[in-house]
Amino acid sequence: MKIAEITITLLVFFAFTDVSSAGWRRTYSRGGEDAGYCVIQTEDGGYAVVGYCGDSLYTTERYVYLLRTDSDGNLLWSRVLGDWLCQGTAYSVVETEDRGFLIVGHGGPYDPLHPLRGTAYVIRTDSLGDTLWTRTYGDEGLPYGSETLYSVAKTGDGSFIAGGGASGGAYLIRLNSSGDTLWTRTYGGGRCNSLVVTSNGDFVFCGSVSHSSQDIYVARTDSTGDLLWSRSYGTEDINEGGCDILELENGDFVVLGMIDSFPMVPAPMDIYLLCIEGSSGDTVWSKTYGGWSSYYGYSLVGTDDGGFAISGSAPGIFSYLLRTDSTGDMLWSRDLGVRGGGVMGNWMEKCSDKGFIITGGVFDSPTDISVYLVKTDSLGYVDTTAIEENISHKPGEVAISAYPNPFNSEVSVVVDVPQDGDLLVEIYDIGGRLVRTLFREYAEPGRYGFVWNTIENNGKFSPSGIYLVRVEFLGQVRHEKIILLK
Repeated sequence: MKIAEITITLLVFFAFTDVSSAGWRRTYSRGGEDAGYCVIQTEDGGYAVVGYCGDSLYTTERYVYLLRTDSDGNLLWSRVLGDWLCQGTAYSVVETEDRGFLIVGHGGPYDPLHPLRGTAYVIRTDSLGDTLWTRTYGDEGLPYGSETLYSVAKTGDGSFIAGGGASGGAYLIRLNSSGDTLWTRTYGGGRCNSLVVTSNGDFVFCGSVSHSSQDIYVARTDSTGDLLWSRSYGTEDINEGGCDILELENGDFVVLGMIDSFPMVPAPMDIYLLCIEGSSGDTVWSKTYGGWSSYYGYSLVGTDDGGFAISGSAPGIFSYLLRTDSTGDMLWSRDLGVRGGGVMGNWMEKCSDKGFIITGGVFDSPTDISVYLVKTDSLGYVDTTAIEENISHKPGEVAISAYPNPFNSEVSVVVDVPQDGDLLVEIYDIGGRLVRTLFREYAEPGRYGFVWNTIENNGKFSPSGIYLVRVEFLGQVRHEKIILLK
């Protein structure tokens, strides 16, 4: 065994006032195919989820699906919006001033000869989910995807701005409260996956555009849709795409996307975070997160300390939460415990208690998909009484153990490495802060041991509490809870 003894100078501050209550997991199903694309927290502290539902995985019939829950995820009601004559899929939702909902997506009158055709589709409901009006926008004769709305936001004057893709490129449409069109714009090539209304009433959106390869595309318009600037970000022969965007207090923007960091290897992607200047789009900084297997980031929110939280998926983990500081350096990542094979989603919102709510769709049998909701606390835990434990490892996977546990002043951490590769071993406190890097080097196959002595240089002990050992190896991430007692 290779042993490294490490004496650690450790100053830990437990900010329990910043920790929200324990979370929960829920699934909702009518039987058949049901999935969530977007979730928001409502004014009463509950949640609204939109997506689609269908009677079977093997039909093209899909209907807009709206669910309402209380703050604990208990279902209050659900609505199937449409029928076989009018079908669609919802991608985004906002709560209206009357506590109803405005839902955007793709759909329209059903054509049995061309079941995938449709247009930009908008539904407004009352507070109980009953439809007030339904509108379509665009040319219904064009193929699927000609006009699709992926994102919607409220503007300051009571109207709405929605964005998506059309045959002419990225597509913005501004609507009044009755669904009447105020204006529409297309911006050459690409599409809008996410948009924000800025502090001065402009609109900024991100998406993707194709050149020699696919690049991230970001554009800024004024309140009438006139283009102020547009930029693409990417490297020739490497695919990138923008998924979500966030405005910072200083007027800059952070874009969440994905990047093909290993173009010669089939299908691996990394999560990509890009900070740009608000006035010009110039790059301020960028960071990637991932490994040799595919990591996907779908949704981005800001945190109260100026950092960022990203929801997505990781190897073997469908629902995955990653937390960074204000410059994009990773603080921690969490496995949220959603298994069974995901189909989409991982849309996230920050909750009023500083936790996070995430939705998607997950296979619960070979023929059934359910909507899922995961509520975490502010540290990314689904249950604060069940801190992440190491998952039983399979042959070819890295394994981790610690003993004694609980411990008094010294603990041994043992890591089994199955093959050659870069190994990272770190200690985090329960607040998600990096305490110490124990090992960051290339490792050969074998067993590695580390002794963490928590006595500080001045002879004082480190505070009691829960810590996490985090091990990363070739895209695999493992955690082990250790408890320091006095």
